[in-house]
Amino acid sequence: MKGSLTLLLRIKRPLVAAALVLMLLFVIYDSINPPKEPEYVGKTLILSGRVTGIKKYDVPFGERKFRLQIENGPKELPAFFVKIKESRLLKACGVEKRDDDKYPKLLEEQLYGRVIKCKGRFENFEAPINPGQFDVKEYYKNEGFSGILNAEEVSLQNNKSTLLSNIYLHRLNLAISEKYQKILGSKDAGSLSAMVLGDKSNLDEEIKELYQENSISHLLAISGLHISLVGGAIYLFLKKLKISFKFPLITAGIILILYGTFTGFSVSTTRAVIMMCIFFLSFLIGKSYDLPSGLALAAIVIMSINHRVIYQSGFQLSFLAVIGIFYIMPELMYIFNVQSLNTKGINKLAYVILSSIICSVSINLATLPVILINFYEISLLGIVLNIIVIPLMSVLVVTGLIGGFTALIFEMAGRFILGIAYYILNFYTLLCRIGDSLVFFRIILGKPEKYRIILYYALIFLVTYFLSKKRRLEKIESLKNTALTKTNKSKRMFITGLVISISFIILIYKREEFSLNMLDIGQGDCFVVSDGNRNIYISDCGSTTVNEVGKKRLLPFLKSKGWSRVNTIFVSHMDKDHVNGVNDLLKCPEIAIDRVVISESYKSEKLNCAELEELKTLAVKRKVNLYYMKKGEEIRQGELGFKCLYPTGDEDIEDQNEASIVMRMDYKNLSVLFTGDIASSTETQVMKVADKEMLNCDILKVCHHGSKNSSSPDFLEAVNPKIYLVSCGLMNRYGHPHKDALERMGAEGGKILRTDHMGAVEIKLKEEKLFIKYNSKDLSNKEFLPAKECDCEDCIKIKVNTHLKSRKSN
Repeated sequence: MKGSLTLLLRIKRPLVAAALVLMLLFVIYDSINPPKEPEYVGKTLILSGRVTGIKKYDVPFGERKFRLQIENGPKELPAFFVKIKESRLLKACGVEKRDDDKYPKLLEEQLYGRVIKCKGRFENFEAPINPGQFDVKEYYKNEGFSGILNAEEVSLQNNKSTLLSNIYLHRLNLAISEKYQKILGSKDAGSLSAMVLGDKSNLDEEIKELYQENSISHLLAISGLHISLVGGAIYLFLKKLKISFKFPLITAGIILILYGTFTGFSVSTTRAVIMMCIFFLSFLIGKSYDLPSGLALAAIVIMSINHRVIYQSGFQLSFLAVIGIFYIMPELMYIFNVQSLNTKGINKLAYVILSSIICSVSINLATLPVILINFYEISLLGIVLNIIVIPLMSVLVVTGLIGGFTALIFEMAGRFILGIAYYILNFYTLLCRIGDSLVFFRIILGKPEKYRIILYYALIFLVTYFLSKKRRLEKIESLKNTALTKTNKSKRMFITGLVISISFIILIYKREEFSLNMLDIGQGDCFVVSDGNRNIYISDCGSTTVNEVGKKRLLPFLKSKGWSRVNTIFVSHMDKDHVNGVNDLLKCPEIAIDRVVISESYKSEKLNCAELEELKTLAVKRKVNLYYMKKGEEIRQGELGFKCLYPTGDEDIEDQNEASIVMRMDYKNLSVLFTGDIASSTETQVMKVADKEMLNCDILKVCHHGSKNSSSPDFLEAVNPKIYLVSCGLMNRYGHPHKDALERMGAEGGKILRTDHMGAVEIKLKEEKLFIKYNSKDLSNKEFLPAKECDCEDCIKIKVNTHLKSRKSN
């Protein structure tokens, strides 16, 4: 023990070493002892706790609900959420419902800090069921929350279990937010509240997406930038009063802690407040400030409170950004000899611009893997935008705070000051809209594998260490031989560029292979096929249970795979659960689409509908080719082909389902039959017009989600598949897949893969064997038992040794 302590003291920065060791120990501990699921899931519980947040949200059907954030709960469930209907919460609080939106604020004023008692069914957070989908469960688990209580009963307790100062600060936050709403309007008020008050409850979704797409979303969170601006401004102002040396430092530190409490002490805020207070303390005691040690101490404090924050993107981005500025930026500044421009006149301007660019590049190099893990894309324009928006943040934060406090006393004066913030926010929005139109600056790279991330950081660390060491030696050599220094700089510039390029290639390179993906989009269909050469084909995308399914389920999936272009989208027919997601995707300019293929039957006006008209309008707007497909026509790219078996184009069809395209996909020795929503009568028609050999396939996309009146015995016998794919929503109101259909499939043999039980399913072909990967659903929240007919124990094996039917591709 004594030897370890001596070794630690000999290390140049022992706090940095301690933080890294502590982080490693936490990672090892979590890998050995992963967090257990709450044993109370699915049970009715009576819980008490302190309200620390409230959020209202509307539901597609029924009464509006509120979500309460509860802390200081029982030992087994210290933090959780309560979901409750509006009427029940209003009754408990004694507040009458009003037509305006002010009463949610009244509710928050009454509830914040109060202890409430709730009774209801405890549920787990929903896990992601598709690749690329945001992991809500992991996010909240890392935040320390156990789950959600669906409250049937709620009552307020008399006591308040929080400091009065916290309650008053929270009420002050609400009062300023209300002034923002009144003066700026809901959209700008939501942005300013997020940036200055740390309140994202009213943040406009469109603004949030614009900032994310242009890589300036860090402005919407209270970060080190905000804290340094506030702390620096307060210190400089108090210093000018010349009261004493210590007064500005101590006062600024106290105000920063209050500001952190005022804004909710997020991870980035906590990190920045700790580092700023250490900086002030170093001045007080007459010691130099060491940034890495301050950063390490902040990490140790934060991990000690909740070690699982190390898995949060906010923690990672916050700390990596500072590491990029401290370690990478000085080396790039020295290589490009930027310091020599730090003089007067035009050179000074060049210095400011170049140093800003290098700062932005350094932060992006340090945070790139984390950005790709969470967002799957980068914005080259974001580097330039950050140079413009960050200097204006000092004005925005100061005017936002001063204007908000002033408006509470004298609204007209506050309105004048907030006018400056208003124009800056609108300037930000204008820049984002310009950036959004320049799609070619946004590069979709996909989610990198862990070993690639490790290699990337290893190379970046090595080149940074090498440059740092050489820089120190070069300072000595420059006194003896200036020419040698210039030569070394040229070589180092080349080597640095080469290593960074290699690191980037290692991070983003993907070895692709054929895959057939059945996405879980609720009640609907969505299939994505890749031939392994970045040729992507989509068969249907639509849902009646998930809003904006193309944007929220399909788009993240494509991005996570690094796919930015789709060769063909096949739309079997125009029911919403097959096409509304396609229309969503056509509204996303970041995904290029070559063509959309629909059934030949839609040339008839009898089948005209709103979904078809929207599809045509969007295709014209995006300049996407629209084709009609009938029997015998084929789209082929190398070894992958899609051949239409139905309709022939001669049928007189009036029903949407019966207009479905039935097509066969062939890839090497694998065959798949896509059937849309045809019923048994159309199955009979398909068997009449299609060749028997063409119907006989390895995999069948089950007709009409497994409805009772589809998948007839004759049709199943003709196809004779080894695997059945059933896409349907969990506990859907149609009863899909129907028990009779499952029994008919079971009688024919084969394995049944269904999204309602398994989430997204990925099928890969390797050496004439199929390998199946799936995102298994957590069914513990549902009063539901898997149907025995599904034969789940067999169908969800990772590796299926199913030999394909020996035949040549037709």
